[in-house]
Amino acid sequence: MQVTIPLDGGLQARCKAMADANIRLHEQLLATKRLEFELARLRACADQKLRGVEFHPKSPIFRICADIVIKPKPGQVLQHKHAIPSALPVEFSGAQTPIQVVPFSQKP
Repeated sequence: MQVTIPLDGGLQARCKAMADANIRLHEQLLATKRLEFELARLRACADQKLRGVEFHPKSPIFRICADIVIKPKPGQVLQHKHAIPSALPVEFSGAQTPIQVVPFSQKP
């Protein structure tokens, strides 16, 4: 039987560094999976909201899409309606008032 003890201590330091790197790698993989999940949820909820479909507010599932907000893209106008008042506050007559044009040289 033989026992070997490294005297430089490098093996233990490398082992700890490798364990730390492995932990960081797993944390990054977990963060990536979380991001993928949230983006899939965003896509699915937004698609359904644009179709006019959503869960009833009293449903326990309603909160899954409750934080998704639909906003127009820059330059895009979402479908909407305007209310037009039945009576205009100012009456317009069909007669146009002529504008007098006076040449600059004839101004007082």
